[in-house]
Amino acid sequence: MKRLIVLGAWWLCGVTGLMAQEGWTWQHPLPQGNRLYDVVIAGGTQVWTCGAAGTLLALEIGDTTWTAKPCGTVDALYSVDFVDQTHGWAVGENGLRIHTTDGGENWIHRPTSEGGALFDVTFLDLSLGYCVGEQGRIYKSTDGGNQWSATTGTLPSPLTLYATFFVNPDTGWVAGATGIVYATEDGGVTWQSRSLATDRAVKDLFFFDQNRGWAVGVNGMLSYTEDGGRHWMHDTLTTSTLESVCFIDATHGWIAGEGKEIYAYEPTAQGHRWVAYDFGSWDRIHALTFLDADHGWAVGGASLILDTDNGGETWTWQRSGETAWLKDIYFLNETVAWSVGSDGRVLHTTDAGISWAAQPSAVGWNLEAVSFVNSQVGYAAGWKGRFQKTEDGGLTWERRYPPVDDTMPFFDLCFIHPDTGWVAGAHGKVFRTTNGADWFLSHDVGADVPLHGIQFIDGRRGWAVGSQKHIFHSTDGGLRWTKQLAGQDTLLSDCFFLTATTGWVTGWYGTVLKTIDGGSTWSLQATGTEAHLNKIFFVDEDDGWAVGNDGTILRTEDGGLSWHDQHSGTTEWLYGVQFTDREHGVVVGTKGVILKTVTGGNSFVVEEHINQMPQHFTLSQNYPNPFNPSTHINVFVPTQGDVRVEIFDVRGRRVDVLLEGSRPAGQYNLTWTASTLPSGIYFCRATLGGQVFTQKMILMK
Repeated sequence: MKRLIVLGAWWLCGVTGLMAQEGWTWQHPLPQGNRLYDVVIAGGTQVWTCGAAGTLLALEIGDTTWTAKPCGTVDALYSVDFVDQTHGWAVGENGLRIHTTDGGENWIHRPTSEGGALFDVTFLDLSLGYCVGEQGRIYKSTDGGNQWSATTGTLPSPLTLYATFFVNPDTGWVAGATGIVYATEDGGVTWQSRSLATDRAVKDLFFFDQNRGWAVGVNGMLSYTEDGGRHWMHDTLTTSTLESVCFIDATHGWIAGEGKEIYAYEPTAQGHRWVAYDFGSWDRIHALTFLDADHGWAVGGASLILDTDNGGETWTWQRSGETAWLKDIYFLNETVAWSVGSDGRVLHTTDAGISWAAQPSAVGWNLEAVSFVNSQVGYAAGWKGRFQKTEDGGLTWERRYPPVDDTMPFFDLCFIHPDTGWVAGAHGKVFRTTNGADWFLSHDVGADVPLHGIQFIDGRRGWAVGSQKHIFHSTDGGLRWTKQLAGQDTLLSDCFFLTATTGWVTGWYGTVLKTIDGGSTWSLQATGTEAHLNKIFFVDEDDGWAVGNDGTILRTEDGGLSWHDQHSGTTEWLYGVQFTDREHGVVVGTKGVILKTVTGGNSFVVEEHINQMPQHFTLSQNYPNPFNPSTHINVFVPTQGDVRVEIFDVRGRRVDVLLEGSRPAGQYNLTWTASTLPSGIYFCRATLGGQVFTQKMILMK
């Protein structure tokens, strides 16, 4: 059901505007923590980079602050290109093709019925561009990315293409798997093979003109040509994969990829050589670009961003924070928290996560769990039998010695008092302390399985969960355990109890179990995901969250009867979650990921008073967002014209039309009701003449 209200322009003075609020925001590392795949200079004044989970960042040259640019997708973006400050394009997973005509403030999605990733995009001017990807696909656009047509011509191979480069509208090259390189001299109508005489995949291309060019790729492949690729010569530099090559002229060039070095091209009397410069990390560089002989940027894995102002001799990190895996988070109150992870990492915040400081744990092995009982006394447990205690808020940590050898890992712990707690680990072992120092082995839980989660709600009643769908219950402080559930193939990762009767358990393959009778019976809840879930947390009997692999965050507001996927903004694996109330929470995960929400994880729209009438064609963010089943969409039309407002699903299929045909100037307030559609992400697209705007909407049922 659709409802349309038309307001004359006179009504718009003092109109209420809309401002979208993200559900989860990055706290660590900064500016963000996703893998970055490409970097490009726009108009000589900006730098753009793209990456996993729809990441787009922009930087004003001369500044150090990167700005996130939402583009309405959760798919990875593998390539981005700009021809000036305002016109840009990006391609990625599932055939994704988007473009902007206003400097990245809005991104227009081009629905496609063809799957397969697209790995590279290049535009020669405002109209003409090419992109390439899986199954040997080559697409060409002659209208600025509004329409794309396949232009494989005589290309015989269906193998994946990773790179394309054009020096003019007719002359270009594509390259990819097994060392294939093809050239065209007629704008893609026909393609001719340019053999590299290698089976190593080509990852990037660069050509100065119709004759001179470079190719880099897998296992150190580094080749150059002086006749348009008909013949190739090879440099031997490294056995590591090279991902990117960039030249600004015939004498200044750079290459990078795996390893700790970025290589700079240097002409010599005998020809040339490559000079290695160590940038101080083993993180893979996926792309680099240079503005001139001095100023350049490189991006890559683990949210790597580097810049140089001396031609690559030295590089400055523009990412702050660590990239160690974080496995658990514990908030003592709204502002004070600790997180632990790989290689004994301990991070501490006293300002609600605005800043995180490293604390020395005196442990070189992974820490899996952390718990504090007050501002001074806390515990951490992990691999190699490591169990650490602090009595000064984490400034120093001392090892405590449960009776195990140094090969046994601990996976979880629980403390209800400064001196009373339990730690669980491999082989069904649970240890208890009543003085914070001496430990005794609880009775065997009854199965030789790893125990991944443990919780006690008082000194007597507790639960432990582990592999093969095992759930154990104790009513005497862990001295004896009763098996409540056992299966065959599902690893259970965590348990959370609010009371002696009500609790939840998470596990692999999207598993969430609930009990309302203390674990005597368990019911399987529908989560709508197959992702492995690693941790669960509830603030009351209704409101809870579960986190897991591939950036999965699930939210329930009815005790688990229904679960809704929240956009986390990352594809890293999430291992820890804690909330201090219904709105304020934090999750942690691999590559140092720390995300925070002040909205319960929901994206929504707040009102903002605007004293002036809009001057341009505008599509506002829908509100509420997420919604169920109805949401409001406002479109401002500045002059009479043919207007279309359409709804598409994530596969690019049109599912509804809200407005179509000639309309007078004014504000159009639309209501879209999606009662018959499933939960998920949808896109609202508004078109007026050649102007197109798109907004992402989330339907949660």
